Amino acid sequence: MKICRFLVLFASLCLSLRLPAWSQVTAPRLGLVRYGDGGVYPIYGVAGNYVVGPRFLDSVDRLSFSQSGGLLVRQGALLLIDSNLQTVASFDTGGDTPTVAVGKDLGSAIAWLPARHLLVYSNGTALRSVTVADSTWNGQVIDLEKSSLDSASLLLLNSEMGSVEEARLSLTSGAVLSISSLAGAAGRVFRQGDTLFCLNLEKLNVTSMGTGAIRSIPIRVQDLTFERVSSNAIHLHSPSSGRDWLLHTSGEKAGDGPWLYELPPPPSGAAQ
Repeated sequence: MKICRFLVLFASLCLSLRLPAWSQVTAPRLGLVRYGDGGVYPIYGVAGNYVVGPRFLDSVDRLSFSQSGGLLVRQGALLLIDSNLQTVASFDTGGDTPTVAVGKDLGSAIAWLPARHLLVYSNGTALRSVTVADSTWNGQVIDLEKSSLDSASLLLLNSEMGSVEEARLSLTSGAVLSISSLAGAAGRVFRQGDTLFCLNLEKLNVTSMGTGAIRSIPIRVQDLTFERVSSNAIHLHSPSSGRDWLLHTSGEKAGDGPWLYELPPPPSGAAQ
């Protein structure tokens, strides 16, 4: 297709000029993807026609991004990044590997540090923390969101039962406000707004928390990880197969979405 050929040629030109990775292509930047090598790459183009830009950051352990910026974990630090990819604030993880999430803006950024039982959250310009001392809840935190200015919602996976619960916590005191079962959720679940995504029998199940409606998208893998790469796109990675996809949750002209397309492999070479 013409747009794909144009993007490839333009990206090659920018590589030869050695421009900064995030300023190289004038086509839409769809998001920032962390591939299996730990490198972060910008993705350009339109849904289903992608160009992977040069790697601009190495050794990233986790990330979550929206159009306003995001959170990433690198070299023992939790970094709050703006839309120009400049560091706004940082927090020492103490060697922990957080679960991170960002909603529509930087003020929605939040992270869970499991070893320290610590919630780290953003007010838009700084990162603050609160210890969750309550031990009446258990389970692995697989996703979370800052649901209001003073509360957070955590999805907890019971590894033995495979069930998922939702815990609401106070960001002021760290107290557990409520715990409830998440109907229709099982296994490793990822949430975007009021929609749940989970892998089940080589199908990606998409469940509306409001209506309970379920849609299934075939995807022939046994394992998936999820990372938010923009306000309306999620990166899916299969560690066993090494394959990657972008799940577009909005933006298509018509249809009942979301829409899933496989990503090309990243280019070789060190970060610029």
